[in-house]
Amino acid sequence: MTASAVKGGKLIALTFDDGPCGYTKGLLDGLKQRNVKVTFFMLGQCAKAYPDTVRRAYDEGHQIAQHTYNHPALTTKSNEEIQWQLKTTDAILDEILGQDLDYILRTPYGDYNDRVLGQLSCPNIIWSLDSCDWQLLNAQKVCDKIVNNAFDGAIVLVHDIHKTSIPGALQAIDILLARGYEFVTVNELFRRRGVELQDGVNYYRCKPTGIDLGGLIEPKVQVYGGNVIFTDVDPNGKLHYTTDGTSPNKNSPVYQKPIPLFAGILRYCVIAEGSQTPIRTLTVTRKGNLFSDVGRNDWFLEAADRSVWLGLFKGTGEYQFSPNAPLTRAMFLTVLHRLMGLKGRDISVQKLDHFADLQQEWYLEAVCWGFENGIVNGYEDGLFHPNASITREEMCAILDRALQWLAQDLQEAELGFADADSISDWARQSVARVSSCGLILGMENNCFAPRATATRAQAATVLLRLYDMMG
Repeated sequence: MTASAVKGGKLIALTFDDGPCGYTKGLLDGLKQRNVKVTFFMLGQCAKAYPDTVRRAYDEGHQIAQHTYNHPALTTKSNEEIQWQLKTTDAILDEILGQDLDYILRTPYGDYNDRVLGQLSCPNIIWSLDSCDWQLLNAQKVCDKIVNNAFDGAIVLVHDIHKTSIPGALQAIDILLARGYEFVTVNELFRRRGVELQDGVNYYRCKPTGIDLGGLIEPKVQVYGGNVIFTDVDPNGKLHYTTDGTSPNKNSPVYQKPIPLFAGILRYCVIAEGSQTPIRTLTVTRKGNLFSDVGRNDWFLEAADRSVWLGLFKGTGEYQFSPNAPLTRAMFLTVLHRLMGLKGRDISVQKLDHFADLQQEWYLEAVCWGFENGIVNGYEDGLFHPNASITREEMCAILDRALQWLAQDLQEAELGFADADSISDWARQSVARVSSCGLILGMENNCFAPRATATRAQAATVLLRLYDMMG
């Protein structure tokens, strides 16, 4: 339901039948890694059994289509039975997705006649390339079948109910991406090429028509002047959004003017006729930060929000804080250096060549400041190892020296952690002093986990405590 904005390329629509099932989650993981969108022709009974998978597929920009309730050959069914199969499946999908959508159909087995087509109030999408995955049951052979028969405008049939189909399809995607193919959903394939799908008509492919309308462009969003503002909104669609955590749809508000800043969940997508961009979800904070990986109920929300607002931490990507990412030694010194600067302390340096493994990088001044003030040391090999992940006991040792540099009155303390014996001798007193003054706390079961890697969320929390301690 979305595609890149590149025009004039080779388009191909990958479709998956008969699911969802237990294998579909792995398929979605692989598609997300590759930023590829596909179409799922779902059985009503399977959608009912895996509603979370249906919602995830839709939210991530894949097209949800229907394949009847339980896969009968429709030519063997009465008109009333056909209508039951279609309407029951439509209702199940609508209930799961929380909106009234129009679903294209693939008749089971590609089975149809004029009577069946006359019962349809949607297009019937067959296929032009059969992977034969149900017969081959071999990932490499499935991949070869798709790759060797691919062409511009093809509609490919695969089934996500076979374990071997998932790696086979993903491998084929990698090869075809390298050959310049762009994977689009069925609706996007026809929309891009200016072809309007008709109800009760069979479609097998959509070869180049001389037209390429281009993919829908995802908007950008920022907080400015006390408002949430969208820019670069695609004129070929409407930007729909919600602020209550529900999935946006064609009935949701259309963005027309800046949204006053609020603390909550912003979800949005661009919807065009028969197509839409993936639904994006951002946590909006009162301080004006936007996070895609920090939730409203995460324990580190306040730490992430405040540390970014103060300028201690910067994001790691678009709307990302990466709370669980390990922090390196260079990163920790850089944030500590910023903190001291914000508090008006002297953070100047005399020279920048204390360690042979320091390059002219963003962290150079911070590390040298730490070394010149006795806050950080190198390793036994005389190097600093800036990209090494910092452990919790290393973090305590650095904080302990920083507190001494600040002339804080530190009291000797006893270690009360259940795993105190596992703390390195060189770090024991530092851990005791830093934990006794409340800068760092234990973890589950009163364990300190001295050699565990300190995450960005943990470091943000600890350094904010230091910020507040300094007054």
